[in-house]
Amino acid sequence: GDVMTLDAYLDYASPYSHDMHDVLVLLQSEYGEKLWVEYHLIGVTDQNILAASAVSCADAQQRQEEYLAYLFSTEGALITAREFTAAAETLGLVSADFSTCLSAADSSAYLQQQQEYEEMEILYTPTLVVNNKKIVGAVGFDAVKSVLDEQLLQLG
Repeated sequence: GDVMTLDAYLDYASPYSHDMHDVLVLLQSEYGEKLWVEYHLIGVTDQNILAASAVSCADAQQRQEEYLAYLFSTEGALITAREFTAAAETLGLVSADFSTCLSAADSSAYLQQQQEYEEMEILYTPTLVVNNKKIVGAVGFDAVKSVLDEQLLQLG
């Protein structure tokens, strides 16, 4: 009953989204079981599509969260399939399976999802949605914490 759902819409290529990921990691450690964060990647450049495919391939090995955290914590964005596969190897994923998955990835579902985000008026990154309350832009830890605390009070 007192669990908050936070949907985080982040652009892998955006430094603001990288900063927001760091904020969310801190907030998750502070709120623990009371905060459930679901990450959604936004963007339709080749790099965004490749990053989303790589995260999906990591998910096939039950390592999505760890892989996503690695992507958002590394300096400089990965660009090529080889770099995304090297990241998977660094994390101990089965690189042959990851590479096969990445080369077979179909971006149509991802692109459809991007259209749905646009229809939901998720137009800027980062965008957070906490229990249906939208926070848009590169706000800091205190601003997000304030909204979370307000939501917790409403939950009772």
